[in-house]
Amino acid sequence: MFALSEHPGRSPSRKSVDRLRRVYTQTKAEAFALFQEMYAQQPEKAELARVEIMQAVAQVLPEEGVDATALAADFRTLYPNAKKVEAFVLPAAEPGAEECPADGEWPTG
Repeated sequence: MFALSEHPGRSPSRKSVDRLRRVYTQTKAEAFALFQEMYAQQPEKAELARVEIMQAVAQVLPEEGVDATALAADFRTLYPNAKKVEAFVLPAAEPGAEECPADGEWPTG
């Protein structure tokens, strides 16, 4: 999975969309509402936030077998004004263990 922060309104190409299993989005207003909810018991922190400082975010989950790092590189080209495009490909949890596949999915079956 990777996140694309502060993405412009431009739509991804059909080639990019065909490689996606899911897309999760969060607007600045939704991020603000979540922040307010998370810090409801800490009003001194909750009152510091403003909608305009929150980030709009799109998180995408690639189809099985799609290289998340390569897909993130494609999105960096597609969205050059994005503040951050980051692939979440986790390293092996144990020393000496096999690395996680580039698409983030172990084969099933």
